[in-house]
Amino acid sequence: MNQIHVLRRRIPGQCCEGISKRVKFGRREKAKKGKFNGSLPPFGYTKDGNTLELHPEYSPVVVDIFRLYLYENWGLYKISRHLIDAKIPTPRTVVGAKNAGELWQQSIIKLILTNPVYTGNMIQNRSETVSIRTRQRKKIPLEDRTAVYDTHPALISMEEFEEVQNKLTKKGKQRSNGRESLFAHIAVCADCGMGMHFKKDRGGYTCGRYGKYGKKHCSSHYIKADDLLTKVKDNLKSLILGNGVKTRKLVDVLKKESGHVPVNYEKEIKQVDSKIAQLTRKQSKLLDLLNDGDLTQQEWRTHNTLVRDEFTLLTNRKSELQTLTEKEDDLDSDFQAFEKQVNKLLSLDFEDEKILKQVISKLVLKVDVFDDSRIKIHFNIINPTAKKGA
Repeated sequence: MNQIHVLRRRIPGQCCEGISKRVKFGRREKAKKGKFNGSLPPFGYTKDGNTLELHPEYSPVVVDIFRLYLYENWGLYKISRHLIDAKIPTPRTVVGAKNAGELWQQSIIKLILTNPVYTGNMIQNRSETVSIRTRQRKKIPLEDRTAVYDTHPALISMEEFEEVQNKLTKKGKQRSNGRESLFAHIAVCADCGMGMHFKKDRGGYTCGRYGKYGKKHCSSHYIKADDLLTKVKDNLKSLILGNGVKTRKLVDVLKKESGHVPVNYEKEIKQVDSKIAQLTRKQSKLLDLLNDGDLTQQEWRTHNTLVRDEFTLLTNRKSELQTLTEKEDDLDSDFQAFEKQVNKLLSLDFEDEKILKQVISKLVLKVDVFDDSRIKIHFNIINPTAKKGA
């Protein structure tokens, strides 16, 4: 009796999900034993297998960060500046990561201050991958996390760590939620690309990188708030001429700046269609010659293969041209929508701050501020009708 063997094809996604589950299980089992799961050790530690040991050079830096924040009452910004001035390499620089930055950010300081690993306890599985295909992660509830105590040398006591968390929470609540300045997230430094920060005491904007890290990393690019407002207003008002708006001229300038060169692909599409029709007739003629005995099977196959290959190239080219035509149409639609939005918004009262903010948020993508206080406005061509986040 013959046996029928059924071969089951593994679906790649299912295979990957199965592997992911096994990896998660393995990580949890390691965590239960107090072994470190991460690929890179936390700043201030080194790895010996799955065990954390103190880094002789950088563990004192971690102790110093907690001391300055908890006992000296230094803020995250002041601590980051202190480490930069002391030329302490960032955590990712220490482990040789490819995307390592040379400057200590406040977010790095906060990550260290909120990491319970520095208490000498291993609290792992704080998050996990939802799907290996999407790489999305989710936080795991506190009660489901794996905690093993006294697994490695501590750099701070549990009591001090909890004091730091309470202090961070209180400072977060005290943070001002006042009205943002008119050009928040719009004005940027023309040289380093960082956002311009409004300084209330100076009544103007300065480069964010300069404000955080000093003149070694950028210059102030200072511009008075009133001057910036006047220059943007004048630029927008220059679009208005009498009762009409010079938006067509603006759109032409923007097209030129964006490198957009209008192209009509219809002519080439017609040429391709004509060649495809010729090849179709040629295929039919070759088949007639084969049927009449004027071509051998091998001759017909050779000629037909050449025709078919050329047909494929032409078909692909036509598909490319159609895609380019659609993109061209979409871009034209964007320019038309921008033009309509300009006509609509520039008829409003610029002296009303709420209206002006609406105009700026819809029409302006960003404003470059140069070191000599010149500005360059980049208009929001792609989707001027969409709402932008503050």
